[in-house]
Amino acid sequence: MARATLLAACLLAGLGACKRPRPTWILLQPPEVRNESYPRGYQLLPGAPVSDWRQVATFASEAACEEARQRQTDDAIDRARAAVGEDAKYDLDVRRAVNARCVAAPR
Repeated sequence: MARATLLAACLLAGLGACKRPRPTWILLQPPEVRNESYPRGYQLLPGAPVSDWRQVATFASEAACEEARQRQTDDAIDRARAAVGEDAKYDLDVRRAVNARCVAAPR
């Protein structure tokens, strides 16, 4: 009987070790609302509670999240400049990327 209990305990301990590590950082973009007085008709709400933000991706480290945030910002700017030139700063994807944040995942 003790042998079966020991085996069960070892199996349960092993299962815990097999779980994938949870991501610790989340890349978020602020919510937006339709507002014709803003560029491209949308107003971003960077002051909104983080719980209202849209999850873009998850990362194992803060550095990986920040690297992805910067890369997405650069890519959005490059695409917008190619499409609309100097008006790139008004592009919705550029504004989303510039206002994105990396936040620690809740534990």
